[in-house]
Amino acid sequence: MNKQKVTMKEVAKRANISLGTVSNVLNDPSRVSKSTRERVMKAIEETGFVRDTAARQLRGAALRAVGIVVLDSTNPFFTEIIRGAEDALREAGYVLIA
Repeated sequence: MNKQKVTMKEVAKRANISLGTVSNVLNDPSRVSKSTRERVMKAIEETGFVRDTAARQLRGAALRAVGIVVLDSTNPFFTEIIRGAEDALREAGYVLIA
């Protein structure tokens, strides 16, 4: 089954606000009133919206990504290395491209 991702535009429509306001809630919540933030968060929950960090960074000015090349991605040793690197990089605000 090919389930399409929910977009910010759909969240905005559900919350009856602008796309820019959804962006502000996600990127700079202090710019938005508490009631609006709550409306957006409710719409996010209802729609199942999940932020795509990699896509967000590609649109931004600076790409915070690290690439990794492995010889055999089916080898459990490399799988564990990739998983550990991905976890550590995510905590530091980076995205792993494998």
